[in-house]
Amino acid sequence: KIIPSLNGFVPKPNTPLQWDAICSEKELKQKIKYVCKGLAKIPNVDVRFMSARIAHEQALFSSGDRRISKIIESAARSNGNLKSALRETGISAAFHTSRDRSYDEYLPWSIVDSGLSFDFLRTEHEKAHESLSSLPCPAVEKCTTCGVCPSTWLADAPENLVQIQPAKIRAAMV
Repeated sequence: KIIPSLNGFVPKPNTPLQWDAICSEKELKQKIKYVCKGLAKIPNVDVRFMSARIAHEQALFSSGDRRISKIIESAARSNGNLKSALRETGISAAFHTSRDRSYDEYLPWSIVDSGLSFDFLRTEHEKAHESLSSLPCPAVEKCTTCGVCPSTWLADAPENLVQIQPAKIRAAMV
């Protein structure tokens, strides 16, 4: 038996697609239904998928700013009811999930230095939208492409330490 698992695209911080929006719940449901319908015709295939609602919740929690903490607190008071929490706080989930972000926009996670440069992420984002692939990582000893390999910035970091640095001014990152 083959058990494929489908998950909708959820943009995540510090990835090339961090500037992109998630599609609407309705559109995601239609896409999942389309794929499931096609795979249902194949014997011994049992499709599993993450709901569109859960995908949108993931997008909200992964790409939101500090205001999301108010939603979490409100949801905790209402037995996990996210819709109720959004109404109570007046915070727009769509602002955080359903719009593309510009390269000039300050992103809430910019205070975390993942080791990936703004230029690298932007280049990979542009390539993704042009359906261009990137070369695989070269040998770790010689790699300087993205900046996260042990031979680059991590080489100077103390063992077992995650370094969080103050937010950088956009001009310094460009």
